[in-house]
Amino acid sequence: MYNALLKNHRDYPTTPTSFPFKEVWKANVPLNVRFFTWSLMWGRNLTKDRLHSMGITENATCVLCNSNCETVSHLFVLCPMTQMVWQALIGHLNRASTVLQHDDPKVIITAWPCINTRGIGEDIWLLIPYALMWVIWSVRNNIIFSNGKFELQKTVKIIKYLIWAWLEINGQRRNLKKDHRVSELLQGWEMLIQDEW
Repeated sequence: MYNALLKNHRDYPTTPTSFPFKEVWKANVPLNVRFFTWSLMWGRNLTKDRLHSMGITENATCVLCNSNCETVSHLFVLCPMTQMVWQALIGHLNRASTVLQHDDPKVIITAWPCINTRGIGEDIWLLIPYALMWVIWSVRNNIIFSNGKFELQKTVKIIKYLIWAWLEINGQRRNLKKDHRVSELLQGWEMLIQDEW
């Protein structure tokens, strides 16, 4: 709509870069995760550095690693705890380092590569960045507001279960036997995502 209005009013400059509409609003994730991703793309999540600059909090230290300033880039990509989660999920891939060569979550989502597989492996792969960032945000909030703690294995399991739930909600679980249990299918996680893409 904005671009249509611009055509009628040529005195307004056009936007220099287009907003990644497809990656935000067309992703097969729940609506609240889309809104979260929308905020992430604009860099508007209320991380501790932003809260500190607004005078809302005195401490801007990351609650996951307790050492660095909590920025969007730090929380979702650079934090050592988050890096361990990324490694647990995609570290077995030969070229996993190319996925995380950027420190901006927006770039990671918009440049998320395709893999040479189809079916459920591809569906899982496409949901990984959304689920990881959503769960990291949830874990961070649980630590702040409910005195929770970061546990690597639990965080990785939550991400896997969440992806599975999203696939179920979106009706994307295909080519699966009905008698398989979720736990059995999640044990085969690494087999679903091939190491070449």
